[in-house]
Amino acid sequence: MTTDENVNYNARIIVEGGIKVLYKGVWVSEVRFDQDEISLGVMDPEHDIYPDINLRQYRLDGGDPYISRRHAKFIHEDGKYFVQDICNNNSTSIQEKVKVINNETVELHHGDRIFLSESLVFRFELVPDNVTEEPDDVVENEEEKQNTEYYLEVESQTPLYFKARNAFTHILDLNPQEWEKDDKDIPTVSVGRRSTEENIYPDIDLWKFYFNEKDEYIARKHARLTFEDDKFHFYDVSGKGSTWLNVKDDEHRLLKSESGKEKKELQVGDKLIISDSVVFIFKKYGENNDS
Repeated sequence: MTTDENVNYNARIIVEGGIKVLYKGVWVSEVRFDQDEISLGVMDPEHDIYPDINLRQYRLDGGDPYISRRHAKFIHEDGKYFVQDICNNNSTSIQEKVKVINNETVELHHGDRIFLSESLVFRFELVPDNVTEEPDDVVENEEEKQNTEYYLEVESQTPLYFKARNAFTHILDLNPQEWEKDDKDIPTVSVGRRSTEENIYPDIDLWKFYFNEKDEYIARKHARLTFEDDKFHFYDVSGKGSTWLNVKDDEHRLLKSESGKEKKELQVGDKLIISDSVVFIFKKYGENNDS
């Protein structure tokens, strides 16, 4: 982007992948650059550490060990913008994951991408100040949330990142009204592991099992849930042979199928099995959920 010296610009930091971060106690998908420094890290009251952008849930619930308490900061100085790495542990990069900055300060330009460990990518943007910007939608639709009938429960009660709630949780409410639609106009939830390099951010993220438990059979695009004809269905999309319904054997294995023959209608109590790492149980509020 070429800037016009006669135009005033507002700087902002966009969180990629439809993810929100906790900025000064509010969940946002972008941060206006309205101060000289914006710190990033993990809140630690015991050591009096209170970063502006608190990444605590990604470090603790998300299992990303390379996000530091004092990780990095954005700086505005002499009319220019910079990012400075503080943690010095090879987990801050510019433009590409391999372009690591350790204890360096790098000037930012419009469109630059900043990688923080394995969890987040920020994009720096300059917007002319005559452009009207929509405020962040940080209010959840409580009416839709209350109308949710069905949910998935992680059998081990391990919290997973669920994009619809922007939270790590072992209870995943299934509300098709919130879901994005695929190219056939069918409400869909994706299951897999994120890849910040390839801009893949599944709705249900299993990255922690791939990274921390070395489960290589979890694919970036592994499976999906759909809502068709007032029914929930479960598909494999990975083709890895590591997706099952109810029982982990050849008879119950789901395999990728372009024809859709492998989709399975879900019944209350069904178990959705992903590789060796996670089992979801399909449940309905207010009912006996035993299969």
